[in-house]
Amino acid sequence: MSSYLPTGRSSTSPLPRSPSTTTRTTRPTPHTHAGNTSMQASYVRRSTDDTGSLSRRSLRPPTTPYQRIQRLVSAWQKRSTKIYLSLSPWQRVLSIVLGVLVVASAIASLAFHKQLFDALAAWAKKWRDVRGGWMILWAITFVVSHPPLIGYSTCVMLGGIVYGFPNGYVLLVCVVYLSW
Repeated sequence: MSSYLPTGRSSTSPLPRSPSTTTRTTRPTPHTHAGNTSMQASYVRRSTDDTGSLSRRSLRPPTTPYQRIQRLVSAWQKRSTKIYLSLSPWQRVLSIVLGVLVVASAIASLAFHKQLFDALAAWAKKWRDVRGGWMILWAITFVVSHPPLIGYSTCVMLGGIVYGFPNGYVLLVCVVYLSW
């Protein structure tokens, strides 16, 4: 323990304890690792411990989840802008129109979800009476399962609405097992 003490002090003599000597931290200073000739800097925190000697701990620059999300969004925005600027004028107009339609349909489905499901229920009653209607639902569910596409959960819900628990469940279980 005496090797950690400053010269002239014994292990039994107490060190002066003040908040400035026990928790003092200097600003991060760049230093190079041994054998690294590229002068790549890493951050080192220098702080004093109870004995007054300096300890060194390597630190990465602090990143919070917010900073990581902000970095990902920024990278996505740069990539999207680059792709958009590489499009022809007609493709740009088409992408804007398509984007507006997607956003409008998403908002409409959120705002009018009750009316949407009421219309699906009325359609389900008609579909149940169609001869071979189960084959249509089976085929749609099978197609949406390879590769997994948007609409699988809608097909499962539709199977429950149209054919009820025991019949719709058996139909959809067969699709799932055959699609593996």
